[in-house]
Amino acid sequence: MANYIQYLLIFTVSACLMGLEIVTGRIMAYHYGGTIYAWTATIGVTLAGLSVGNYIGGQFAEKLSDKKQQARLCVVVSVVIFVSILIRNLLNDSDSVHRILWPYNIVIHALLLMFGPCLVLGCIPPVAASIVLRNSSHHGDILGKTYAAATAGGLAGTFLTGYYLIDLIGTSLVIWMISLVFLVLGIAFGRRRIGVLLWGIILAGAGFAAFLPVEEIKVFSQRVHLTEKRDPFVLYEDESQYSRITIKKDLPHIDRRSFMLDKLVHSTIMMDRPFQLETPYILIYAGLTEKLMTDDLPKNILMIGGGGYVFPGYVKRKWPGCQIDVVEIDPAVTKAAMSAFGLREEMGLNIIHKEGRQFIAELTEKKSKGDTVKTYDLIFLDAVDDFSVPYQLVTRQFHENVAGLLTPGGIFVYVTIDIYDYGNFLAANYMTLKQTFRHVHILSQVIPEKMRNTFVFIASNESVPIESVLSHNFRIKVKTLSGQEIEALLNRTRPPVLTDDFVPVETLLMPVFRDYFEESE
Repeated sequence: MANYIQYLLIFTVSACLMGLEIVTGRIMAYHYGGTIYAWTATIGVTLAGLSVGNYIGGQFAEKLSDKKQQARLCVVVSVVIFVSILIRNLLNDSDSVHRILWPYNIVIHALLLMFGPCLVLGCIPPVAASIVLRNSSHHGDILGKTYAAATAGGLAGTFLTGYYLIDLIGTSLVIWMISLVFLVLGIAFGRRRIGVLLWGIILAGAGFAAFLPVEEIKVFSQRVHLTEKRDPFVLYEDESQYSRITIKKDLPHIDRRSFMLDKLVHSTIMMDRPFQLETPYILIYAGLTEKLMTDDLPKNILMIGGGGYVFPGYVKRKWPGCQIDVVEIDPAVTKAAMSAFGLREEMGLNIIHKEGRQFIAELTEKKSKGDTVKTYDLIFLDAVDDFSVPYQLVTRQFHENVAGLLTPGGIFVYVTIDIYDYGNFLAANYMTLKQTFRHVHILSQVIPEKMRNTFVFIASNESVPIESVLSHNFRIKVKTLSGQEIEALLNRTRPPVLTDDFVPVETLLMPVFRDYFEESE
């Protein structure tokens, strides 16, 4: 029986370790996007902390082999994980770690969040394994069960956290829950030990301070970083498997709202004037649509990425005869838009909760089998996050599938973020689109070329009335990149064609990331 208690302890440690890794990856994605750098830092720091912890635990395994010492070790784990909550909230409130040259700040951020908890968690398995080995002469059997318990725990923690807990209770509560788990283990091993019970009282008091719905206590908990500072203008918050969703009121006396996924404002809306579009690239989308709606024939429109549903709602209100399919990967985004951003079922949008490439691939497969599938006059792609680029949506293979679902003369439109003076990602997108579409235009707001900008690609195999589009009153200054500007961009950057086998989006956007974090200093 004693051996199985140790196996259960190892299982729990591995489950909590992987849960923390998933949570940290989600936190890092909030700050830096779901880039390969963020996930590499998260995984690397986890392994580094675990490795050091395993070594230290092995060195002191003999001295920590009784229940009292195990109780103390579990309490230490609970304390260190609780401290990581304070560090996380402090970093979120101050953004001080961002003042270090990118991407090194990603590693430092991960170290501050994750290294300590991983180290103390890594100390436990060698101690537990040592106890089991002393109680048996079948060392091979013991080692096999130990590794199996660790692996099973890791799997349980990974899937439970990634598929359920983050969406159900959010990242903060997951960390609180793990700290509580090790307090309970400390009590189970130590029972009436004064130190264990004292920490239990402290953790319980901190938990009440963090989550009691009393305004004075909320202010105190934010001040001591038990919880994050709250923006008083936030109207709606949620955390899904894909992003943190925030809807906030921008001004105290006007109901102008912003829809944010992680740190990027995807769209804004005047709640009493939904036709008054605010976001620059959506204004460009609207102008393009206005110029293309020149006849009374109904249009089939596909929008990949719902965001705040401002643009789909605008098009449906203005041209009610259009058939609009919106493919949005995250049901929580749709729920948020319905709760606080003006989306209504009676608008008549056909909302499909599915990953964009998967949706396009399924239609393409049906078409290849001879089935009749819907084709679209306009396909809009709006799935860009702050620093996260869904690389599967910018490759030549994806573009080819999109082209196969357009009507004759149909147009593919999507937005990217870059700085023209660098333009590596901008140029790679243009070069890739040109592999599939004969006509590719790039529109953008007129701002200094050294600033981050949103660039709208308009691609078609038929001529696009781009001059007519530019004559629209966008309410902002809009231009199209000339042939000379595009040629200079391509000569300067020598861009690759983006394919499913080669999509180095992080490398292409590296200068943009660096500029952003240098500006925040």
